[in-house]
Amino acid sequence: METPLRVPMITRLLERALLSAACCVCGLRALGAGLDLCASCREGLPAPPQAAPAQSLGSIPGSFDRVLIPHAYRYPIDEFIRALKFRGERRYGRVLGLLLAAAHVRSAATAPSSLVPLPLHLARLRHRGFNQASTIATYAGAALGVRVEGSRLLRVRTTAEQSRLGPGQRQLNVLGAFAARGRFQSEARIAIVDDVVTTGSTAREAALCLREAGAQHVELWAAAQVPWGRAAQP
Repeated sequence: METPLRVPMITRLLERALLSAACCVCGLRALGAGLDLCASCREGLPAPPQAAPAQSLGSIPGSFDRVLIPHAYRYPIDEFIRALKFRGERRYGRVLGLLLAAAHVRSAATAPSSLVPLPLHLARLRHRGFNQASTIATYAGAALGVRVEGSRLLRVRTTAEQSRLGPGQRQLNVLGAFAARGRFQSEARIAIVDDVVTTGSTAREAALCLREAGAQHVELWAAAQVPWGRAAQP
């Protein structure tokens, strides 16, 4: 079954937006409003990394019914994510969200019924002032006409930064870190949204929580994936 979304819906959304016409990579004129990328820089974005070994995303049965990650965590995508996450430059959240939405359209897959951003713990949210995953999900959801449910998944305990931990420590670090608010309908198609994925430990723990709350179809959407063997440096 193909998604009911038609590409012109995204085009109309972008045309209505009052956004910069300059490419956010090279500064030249962008390809239309919204994406803030020129033709050359858009074509040069890093492709998703090759599949990792057995411990890679999707290798654990029941983790995700679908994984959508359109880019590798390489330049300039890594710079977009750092600018959003650590400097609060929301322009890059818009670019990442629209790239994610465009990747879904190209896949011709059935649209999810809702996007659920991977949450921050309240203490970290207060310190940072915003959730980068929620920013990305907001723009992707607006482009696709899919609602964003930012309060359905809660982070109930603080955890260490995953980027500072080894692969064996990551799953233990996020064990029991999430709680779902309310039950999900069995027919719901939920897509967890994150900025960057390394081993997928955090997203898998979130997916388990959503499944325990009744979600039977859970996808993982992320702006980028770290190539296997590398760490996402802050």
